[in-house]
Amino acid sequence: MAFATIGDPNVYSTFTYLAQTISGLVPGTDVVTVPGITAMQDLAARSGAVLTEGTEPLTLVPVTAGAAVLKEALEGPGTVVAYKFGRLAGEVATALRETGRTEDAVWGSALGLPGESIRPAAELEEDGALPYLSTLIAPARRDGGRGGKL
Repeated sequence: MAFATIGDPNVYSTFTYLAQTISGLVPGTDVVTVPGITAMQDLAARSGAVLTEGTEPLTLVPVTAGAAVLKEALEGPGTVVAYKFGRLAGEVATALRETGRTEDAVWGSALGLPGESIRPAAELEEDGALPYLSTLIAPARRDGGRGGKL
């Protein structure tokens, strides 16, 4: 038996719940996980966004936890990645603007699927919505641009 998933099966994936359920229902089942590419890695590679440099932290936030959690992360140091923010795209746009993190930020939706989109975060609309599978990268504030922490 196999279970296909989009992205990495161990990052906010239905796979983890399914694997636990199957293991409980069918003791002795051998669950093998094959790693995938996370949406943040895909988006970073294709947009040129740098996830981390030097000693910067990387914070991953599921916006399904609420836009306030995202805003708190954006107020901190390092790069912030937001997952699953489609329905709250307007609140994400507001949080980016209020924290001064719009510049250099990028978002992508439906990555690897027909109709995918990769755009600057400045294009997020405060009254819009995006597909559920939307990812945002707000790079750390860096003096000197890319490679400035080295």
